Parts: sequence; C-alpha cells; structure tokens
Amino acid sequence: MPAFPPLFLLLFLSISNGASGSVSGPIEPAYGDGNQCLQAGVIHRSQWPSQFKRLFAHFQRGRLLHLARCDQSTQQQWQVDEKGITHTAGRLMVKGIGRRFIPQISRTSRSKSLYPVFLEQGHLVFERKNQRYCITSNAAPFFDIHPLEQCLEDESLKQSSRWLFALPPDPGDAGLVGLTGIDSNRDGIRDDVERFIEKELADSGQAREVARKLAVIEQKMITNSNDKEFILNIEPTQTANFLCLMHTMENQDISGYRTKKKAQTFNTIERLKAWNKINSYFSGMTFSIPDDLSTQCDFDNHVNN
Repeated sequence: MPAFPPLFLLLFLSISNGASGSVSGPIEPAYGDGNQCLQAGVIHRSQWPSQFKRLFAHFQRGRLLHLARCDQSTQQQWQVDEKGITHTAGRLMVKGIGRRFIPQISRTSRSKSLYPVFLEQGHLVFERKNQRYCITSNAAPFFDIHPLEQCLEDESLKQSSRWLFALPPDPGDAGLVGLTGIDSNRDGIRDDVERFIEKELADSGQAREVARKLAVIEQKMITNSNDKEFILNIEPTQTANFLCLMHTMENQDISGYRTKKKAQTFNTIERLKAWNKINSYFSGMTFSIPDDLSTQCDFDNHVNN
C-alpha cells in the first residue's frame, strides 16, 4: 500500500444543506452573478418591463418573483417542506400565460394555470400535464423554464438550474478575522467554507455529507492547533473521513478541488500558521491507504464523529 504524510490529508470539507422536514431560509442561484436571492416582491407596476405589462394586463392578485441582493430581508425568507415553498406573502407558484411560465407568489392555488413549485435536490421544480420542469436563473426577470431532464443532463443547464437553500450569507471581509471567522448558523463550519463547499459539490449529495463532517473537524483542529495531544487524538477520525471523501469523489477531480478548498480554508496568515503548526506534529510520519476506500465510509461512526 502507498504511504503519504498527512499534509495531503489536511483538506477538510463542508456542508450538505438539504431540507429535512420544514426549514426556513433564503434561496439563491448557485452560479449567479453576485450574491442574489429570490425575493417575493415588491415590484411596483410602474417598474414592470413592457412585457410584464402586456402579459399581466388582467393580473390582480399575487406578487411577481424577482432576484435581489441577499440582505436578510424578510422578503427573502422561504419555508420549504414536502408541501412546497411558502412565504408569508403566499406560496411559490408558476403561472402559465400562453406559452410563458412566470414564477410568482400567490395566495390562491385554485386557478388551473397555477402550478406549485418544489425544491428537489437543489432544483426548483413544477409539474404541468405530466411533464416536469425546472426554473433557471439566467433570464431574470422572466427567469427561464426547461424540461427537468435537460437540467439534469445538459452541462450548461446543470449550473444555471441549481439553487442554494438556507445557506448563511457571504461574510465578506468580516469572515477573515481570527481563526474562527463567522459561523452565523452555529453548525461548527465557517460561513465562507460552507458556501464554497455547497457550490463546488452541488451535484454530489453524499460527498457533501462527508464534507460537512470534515469541515467541523477542520475547524476544531484550526482552533486547537497549539494542542498537540488534541490534534493527534482527532487525526484518525479526520483521516477516515478524508479517505471516505476520496471514495465518494472517485469520478471527480479531487486534486483540483483539494487545492481550491485549502486556499479557501487557510485564507489568512493566521490560519496558514495554524496549518503549519498542525503539520509539524506529523513530521516524519507516514499513513497507509487501504485498498478499498469504501471501508472508511462508516456513516454511523467516522462520518458522524
């Protein structure tokens, strides 16, 4: 079996943010320009594009959906569960008008031209006449609608059709302060790392599950970098999770991902010093890789520690 120092193991990852039960938070495009969130209005009629005015000449109820800068506004807080996506202003629906489908917020679902929207594996999905569609973010304010199978298979649509739910906001420069940075949702993972991993592993739910646990371990090691005994005791769990990640990402560019992840995690002088301190404890040691990496994926033990 080959051996290698833990320098190549000290890449730790982050979060899977799927909803279990009912969860509240913002919804934002995974690959949009800037930090944009879905907003439940209000667009005044005087601000509507001419296309809106023609299409909605008869429209009296509901609020048009649009993208706005993520700012913790109550207009950007959504609740997701098995019944769909709701807001205090109403339910997220798609209204069919001729050949167009317009996402909107509505308090009524009695219209035959209204279709409820669900969040499914990072896609905003609705069904009409036994055909399922996804909503993409690259054609605002109308957005765009495609058959769901295209969003799952077409490489360009895979990006524009992905949406992030209930992630913490981008901490900006404030996230660069100290070893701990900002962890606004208190899940043990820095907000900037959490957002990075969700975007990078958007299509790999199992990898994100492992990554979430690794990110928690990583943050513990960074903040306890001066405690050699702590680092040596937690290393076996870290190693097992990292090898499990290699297994779940076997068909992906884990080397390139690891490089970007390290740059994101150790992004200040203080954090780089912690990285070097951690590695100094393993000087001269080697670690063997098992032939079957799947043996490291004990989701009731390693991954959950």
